[in-house]
Amino acid sequence: MDPHQPTRLRAASLAAFGYTNREISQELVITVSTVEQHLTRVYRKLDVGKRSQLLDLLNVSAAGQTRSA
Repeated sequence: MDPHQPTRLRAASLAAFGYTNREISQELVITVSTVEQHLTRVYRKLDVGKRSQLLDLLNVSAAGQTRSA
């Protein structure tokens, strides 16, 4: 298993819920560049081109998600 996979999935989930790359980097305590790299890998793996497609593909439920920013 890729040790970065949980962070990539979390970054993708946050992106799906509308967080900006800067907000994701602050939430996960990683650089904006790392967020961009993670999202690029997720987009490629899931064959998506934009954030709006992530929510359905990740099967993430909006219930219980809160946006702190």
